[in-house]
Amino acid sequence: MGVQELIQALLKKYNEHKPFKDDQLFNDIAEISQDRSIKPFLIHYIEEGNEPPLYEYLQKVGIDYNNTDNMLQLSDHPSVQQLQLRKQWINY
Repeated sequence: MGVQELIQALLKKYNEHKPFKDDQLFNDIAEISQDRSIKPFLIHYIEEGNEPPLYEYLQKVGIDYNNTDNMLQLSDHPSVQQLQLRKQWINY
């Protein structure tokens, strides 16, 4: 499930008349995405505020990150796997 699909599913479940409960949101994301490994990820990086390994994650989808200039650039020669992951992740 990509980020956009997850957001759409959360919008169907929650709306202006039915807000989410903070202590339940990570469980709902794990349930909707059908990925139980996402909850520890969310706790570690969102709740606890640890800095994610941005460079490594972006490399998985063929995006180069220049930490010095804080710039993103699509890789010139992404692999088929990187393009597939990019499509799933950001639909691009």
